[in-house]
Order: sequence, then structure tokens, then C-alpha cells
Amino acid sequence: MDTAEFRRRGKEMVDYVADYMDNVEQRPVYPDVEPGYLRSLIPAEAPLEPEKYDDIMTDVERVIMPGVTHWHSPYFYAYFPAASSYPAMLADMLCTAIGCIGFSWAASPACTELETVMLDWLGKMLNLPEDFIAGTEGQGGGVIQSTASEATLVSMLAARCKAVRRIQASNPEKSEAEILSKLVAYTSEQAHSSVERASLIAGVMMKKVPADNNYGVEGAMLKRMLEQDKADGLIPFYFCATLGTTPSCAFDHTTELGPICNEEQMWMHIDAAYAGSAFICPEFRPLLNGIEFADSFNFNPHKWLLINFDCSTMWVKKRQSIIGAFKMEPLYLKHENQESGVITDYRHWQIPLGRRFRSLKMWFVFRMYGLQGLQDHIRKQVDLAKEFESLVRADNRFEICAKVVMGLVCFRLKYGIVIDSGSSRSNIYLYMWPGEKENETGVVTEQINCKVAGNGISEMKVDKEKGAKSMAAFKGCIENITKAIPAEKRNTTTLFLGATAGMRLLQELDEQRSSEIMEDLREYLSSLPFIFQNASIISGQEEGLYGWITVNYLMGNLLEKNTWNKYVRPQGEKTVGSMDLGGASTQIAFAVQSNLSGPDYLPVKLYGYPYNVYTHSFLCYGKHEAGRMILDKVVRESSDPNYIPNPCYPEGYNVSLSASDIYDTQCNKKPNNYNPDQQLFFVGTGNSDKCLSMVKRIFDFQTCSSTQCSFNGVEQPPVTGEFTAYAGFFYTSRAIGLEGRSDLDQFNASCTKFCEEEWRVLKKENAFISEKYLRTYCFSSHYVFTLLADGYKFDKETWKNINFQKEVKDTNIGWSLGYMLSLSNMIPSEVKEILPMTDPLFAGLIFLFSTLIIITVVLVFIFLIRTCY
Repeated sequence: MDTAEFRRRGKEMVDYVADYMDNVEQRPVYPDVEPGYLRSLIPAEAPLEPEKYDDIMTDVERVIMPGVTHWHSPYFYAYFPAASSYPAMLADMLCTAIGCIGFSWAASPACTELETVMLDWLGKMLNLPEDFIAGTEGQGGGVIQSTASEATLVSMLAARCKAVRRIQASNPEKSEAEILSKLVAYTSEQAHSSVERASLIAGVMMKKVPADNNYGVEGAMLKRMLEQDKADGLIPFYFCATLGTTPSCAFDHTTELGPICNEEQMWMHIDAAYAGSAFICPEFRPLLNGIEFADSFNFNPHKWLLINFDCSTMWVKKRQSIIGAFKMEPLYLKHENQESGVITDYRHWQIPLGRRFRSLKMWFVFRMYGLQGLQDHIRKQVDLAKEFESLVRADNRFEICAKVVMGLVCFRLKYGIVIDSGSSRSNIYLYMWPGEKENETGVVTEQINCKVAGNGISEMKVDKEKGAKSMAAFKGCIENITKAIPAEKRNTTTLFLGATAGMRLLQELDEQRSSEIMEDLREYLSSLPFIFQNASIISGQEEGLYGWITVNYLMGNLLEKNTWNKYVRPQGEKTVGSMDLGGASTQIAFAVQSNLSGPDYLPVKLYGYPYNVYTHSFLCYGKHEAGRMILDKVVRESSDPNYIPNPCYPEGYNVSLSASDIYDTQCNKKPNNYNPDQQLFFVGTGNSDKCLSMVKRIFDFQTCSSTQCSFNGVEQPPVTGEFTAYAGFFYTSRAIGLEGRSDLDQFNASCTKFCEEEWRVLKKENAFISEKYLRTYCFSSHYVFTLLADGYKFDKETWKNINFQKEVKDTNIGWSLGYMLSLSNMIPSEVKEILPMTDPLFAGLIFLFSTLIIITVVLVFIFLIRTCY
């Protein structure tokens, strides 16, 4: 490449860079590549012959850009700011062209002297004490290191050298190795990892000082540690304070720590890698108070002062402390002015020998922005952080977990616990709100769930011993959930308990016992380290609605992102109906036309969009209670309690049940001369037709005072659209081999096949299902079929719209999530969003634009004809 081509290519590169910066937000922030992606895209060896520049630039887009993380994208929020600007880029280009290696004044006087002056300029912007300014009578000065990590290491090595020499001066008998073995450096537990790494390189002990509630180190805590370590014969020599910690932008109390370090003859270094840039603004300068006690100080202009990497500035109060630790004078590096006392050789201030002309970019930026321009940049970033903080505080999913001082906003997820106290048992769910909808499952995800062993809470206070065991199991699950939540987040975790059909039945049977159980649970839950919000018995209609919200929330049907990454409101017909089969009740819910009304219709508003949801709950028609009704009919049709044929039990399965297992419920009428301890012996006959016939008899399909009913005289509009059938529906369909979707005839045939299979075969093929449940699936499969086909009126076509489903992308479907979202207002009734175009509007716009295009073409054609003539 000659000079002429360099001029041409240089202009092209400037255009490429400018286009890149202008359009960086259109590139994916994080590369979608696998480790090792690049090796397969380029040759295994360097080319033998020269290649064309155009080919190289083509490969930049083909090979390099797909693997670049775009730190300058407005959508990049990781790590720390990576400041840059066009003046800095141009200066870096000039630096590369000059190409000097400024390890000494003689190697390039301008490189050395400009750096000294620029560090003085910047030091005065920060209002540093004169001790740190080279162009004064002070003994200090500044230097540009590559990173803050290097600055910290240099300061620690200098402090180590100074401490060894001081101790040996008064104790000449002590060897350097002996002294080093007792030296201790200190820093905050919140300090950057580079401080600990520096101690590893320096070969000294490092101790971390606990921070206060605001994540800063107080003087009293350091003082206590020093006294203990000195009593143990250790030698404190160094403390690294942090102003603007990496995790939370917290500030150590340097005005307290500085005097202690001076008193103990400890080197105090201040690392302000991120926050230091803001100290050029007078309103932030008080945060640097205590700098007068420090021996050294550093921050990174390449983080926030529009100067690109690398540029980490460091000042020392006494430059001889640094030079004395690193000075080496080989003959090949000596020059005639090195002992003049008026020049600086920066090779004595750093770990490496060579150094770039980094001060050029500082000079360009300071001159082209000016102090006021840089202050405006800092203040704008801080204002944006404050605006973001207000948005986070307005969102109940998150909490601010550290004081927002500058441009860093620390917020964290809130956890939510929901206890689903059903009729047969309790399930405890832990939900979490991540920051972004990554997996298309909605904002909330289920972290873990714990199934409480034993009976449901409605069985408490019946048998003292069983009640104690149930409560112990309940507390065991709570302990497991608690362990899954970080300790610092427990006091912001909301806790809800919702009791369903089992407690609804108990409330009808024994209101006092129901109240006592709920009161005991409230007392216990209030004692936990969470925000206990609510414990209540929810109605069947609420249970159905919450299930419908859960299904549609997880599937993204309530709010979705459009092509431009904006939230839009989906059309109402895209919602999915939900069907829940519990132990004591079953619920159906689906969106219907807005003009329908009645006791089973609930108008709800979610994200500003109105829905009219039909929802009904059938108490006593849960899988467990319906099974009891079948057993009741089987018993009443048998004359011998010691031999009761049960067509809904598989052939070869026999079991003895107590009468209380069947009749200790509000859903079955007790027989005459009822004895709860009486043993009833059931013999499975596996007769599918008889089982189906018996199932149909527990429904009333005749009574209906409306145009259409489901069963038992309950009005229900026709089922339309997609449906998700979960809980007992899913487990039943899975047992007969039909997860997901099926058709009506296929489901019916699978019921028959299952019922007519012998028990020994069923046990072998379904080893993962416990006997307690496996024996019920002949009945429950016919029950599900009858409920859906004869009850809810799904026919051969609409049955295909049913999806028997347990979860959506690792989150269990159930009413509990919708319950928590509703009570904690995680789904607001109003939200600002873009309305999607309706089909007529879209068609109208297409017609309008098409017409305009035709008119334009005609006019151009007429113009061309007239021009020709």
C-alpha cells in the first residue's frame, strides 16, 4: 500500500467507522456464534501472496463483525461504559502513525511532556491537592497506566518496597523474606478483583474488610481489624479504598480511613476507576474528600470521559516512592538528561517498558470538548440513570438495592412465593421476575416448586398426629423454598397462600375448623422472613380466571413485541381458553363476546385491553371427588361389602378402603347406618363400557334453562378457539398415552384400551405412576372424555383445539401464577403501548399507497412523452 492508496483507503475507513457508529444499534448486540466459530472461516495459515484490501474488508463483515460484541450499541448494558469519541479516534490514529515508544524522555520528549501536562490538566479539573500535581512545588505527579488493575499493582508494589525499607531501617536484623511473610494489605469486600490479584502478584496477604449497609467501608471496622492483626504479630502496610465500587458504585469512607492509614504508616491507595470521571463536576467532588490522606489515586478516563481504551490515569503524592521501587538503569536506556531533575522517565512508573503516546487523545478530547462539554456529558448520563431509576421504582417486579449516585443503577428481581393449597395436597411455587423476556414465556418464570407430602390443609385439625406430620412437611417445603432465595432478597419476597376447593368444601361443612386452620397458617406465614401478603380461600370462579390469566400470560397472548421491539396489544381472539381439573373441583374459562353477561361472565382489563371471560367452577367435580361419587354408586349397587365389583378398576386390581375414604366429604350423601371404619373390598373388573356408563350418571345433562348448558343446569356459551387443559387433564391424558393434541375418537379409543388392560400390564408399562393414581385412570379417562365431550360440548372439530399441557417452557400451568400476578398488580389494567393495525386499516393503507404509486407512474409517463415531443 503506497501513500496514494493509503489516502484513499484511509478515507474509506473513516466512512466505514462513521457508518458503523451511526448504525451500530441495528446490529445484534451480542454475537450469535459458538466458541471456535472463527477458525473455520479463515485459512489455517497466513497467505503466501498479498491479498487485496477490498477482500480484507469484505472479510471484516463476514468473519469479524458476526463475532463482535458491540460495546457502543445503545442496547449494551454489560460490564462498564467504554467511552470513545471521534476526537479520541483521530488522536489514536495519529498516535499509531507517529509510532513512538515513549519509555523515556529521550525516546520522545513530546510523548513524555504532553503526558505530564495532561495529567496536571486533569488533576486540576478534579481539584486534586497540589501534592499530586507535577507542575507545582509538590513532589508528586501523574502517569497514564494501561488499566486500573496495573495502577493498583504498581501502588501495592511501591507500598511493599517502602514498608520493607522502613522496617529494615529500624530492624536491620530482619530479612526481607521475614518481613514479607507478615505484611498484610487490606481492601473492601466490595473491591474489584484486581486488588486481590495484585496481592497474589506482590506475594503478600490480603484481608477484606466488611462493608456497611451501604456497601462502603467505615474507619471503625478497619481499625478493629488492624488492632487484631497487630496483636497477632502481623504488619499492616497497605489499604486500597474504593470510590464507586464495581458492584454498586458505593463509596468507602475515605475521610475516616485516611487518618487511620496515616497513623499506622500504611499506604492508602484510592481506586475510582469508574466514578473518578464524575469528580470533574463540582456537585460530585465532595465524594473525593479524603484524597488529601492518600498516597496514590487512579481512575479510568476510558470509562466515562470520551477517551477510548486504554487510558487509566494515576497520581502519586511522592513520585520517588514509585521510582524507588521500579528504577533500573541498564546502559542501553541511559540518556544525558536523566539526572537533570526536570524531566520524567515514565519507564520507572510502570510494569512494562514500552508505552504508547496515549496523552494525544486526552489532548484532543480536552480541547475539542472543553471542561464544560465533558461535565455536560457526565451530567446527561447521571440524569438518564435517575430516569431509569424512577422507571424501575414504578415497576413492582424490581427493587432498587443500592443508592443511585451516578450512572449506575443497581436493581434486582423480586421473588414471589405462592402456596397452592388444594384438596389433596399443597404445592409451593417460587417465581422470579427476570429483567427481560428472553425465552418467550412471559416475564415471570418458575424457579422451583415443592410438593408437600401428606394430605391437604383441609385435613388438618382432624387427627392430631396426622396434622402434626402434615404441618412438618409443610414447613419442610417452606425451608427448601427459602434456601433457594438469596438471603438478601428474602425480605423483599412476597408470599401468598390461596386455598381452593378442599377448603371451600370444609368451609361449608365446618366453618369454625376452616377458620382455625387459616388463622394458624396466617400466624405461621407471618413469622417467615418474607412479605406475607395474603392467605385466603379463593372462589371457584376466581380459580378459573386466575388459571386463564396464567395460560395466556405465559404464552404471551396478553402483550407481545412487534417487529420494532415495541409492545403491542394482540387481538382478543388470540387468547386461549383454559381448563383445570383439580381434586375437588374443575374450572373452565375462555374469552367470549363482550355483549354476553351473567353470573359466570367476568369483565377484566389487562394491559389496557378489555376481555369478557366466561368462567365456571364445578365443586365436587374434581377428579378425586368425582372418583368418590363413582365409588359410592359402585357400593350402592353391591349387596356384599366384602366383594364389590368395580368396572373402573383394572382387572386384577383389588383394594380394601374404609367407608370414610368415600363418604367423608360434602359431595357424597352418607348411607344409612354409616360406619366410617367399615372396610369395603373392591374387585377390579376392567369393564370400559360399564365404567363409562357409570361416569355419565354423575352428570345431569338434561336440566337447562338457557339456550345452551354444560351440565347440572349451568349456562355455557359454545366453546371456540384454542384451549389448554392442564393439571388433572394433563396427567390423565398422559396416562393413556395422549400428551398434547389428539382427536375425539382417538381419545375415546385410548380410554377403552387402558380400561381393558390387566393390572399387571399397567403396572409394568407405567412404573413411574404410583398405585394410588394408576388405579384411577380408567375412571378418570372416561370422566375427562365425558366432561369435555358431553359436558363442555367439544365435538370432533373443536376437540382438536384442546392441548393437554403441563407447562409452558419450564413453568407449570396453574392458577397460582395468575393469582400472584393479580394480587401484586404485576399485570396492570393500563399500559402505554402501540395498538396493532386492524385488517381493514391495513388494507386501506395498502390501497392508498398503491393508488399513489399508480398516479406517480402515470404522471412520469406523461412527462416523458411530452419531453420527447
